[in-house]
Amino acid sequence: LINLDPNCQSLSTGLEGIPDILIKRLFHHSHIYGSKWLDFLSNWKHSGQTLSNMFSGSKSEKPDFSWDGEQVLTPAYIMEKINLPAKIRVLTGGYDQAIFCWLFPNLLMVVSETHTACVILQATSMGKSLHRIFLLGSATLPAEEQRSLLDAWLEIFREIGSEAEKLQKASEKWG
Repeated sequence: LINLDPNCQSLSTGLEGIPDILIKRLFHHSHIYGSKWLDFLSNWKHSGQTLSNMFSGSKSEKPDFSWDGEQVLTPAYIMEKINLPAKIRVLTGGYDQAIFCWLFPNLLMVVSETHTACVILQATSMGKSLHRIFLLGSATLPAEEQRSLLDAWLEIFREIGSEAEKLQKASEKWG
């Protein structure tokens, strides 16, 4: 990481408050199972909102961690103990608890015990976005299972993109 800001705080200072469990899981998810880039006719913020809403619906309270301010390098929020989608739980042997993390502005991660699904949302125009999707995990998972897990997440991200496109159309109606 190279930062040219002479007034920048250290990375460890900027990431203070992130739960240890998140760091530990990410450390063990260093193998890339696969990636895919998907285009959608929606503002990238609609996609982030749709993914966030997917998991906030499984919780009754506000995010577990949220930080922002002058001393913070990367504003973010985290929801712990979210429920993974059923099609993912089936493939992971029933593991259903995960952490949802949105590092602003555009990195969203679902970090489970067995893998991490990441999406980088990139605006390509006012009403179009590119979703750069990556699935990471342990190198010990057989290649066929890695592919099945990636396919399931891609299906979920396509559904999220479709919902984001609906939000885009609705917002365009209202100007």
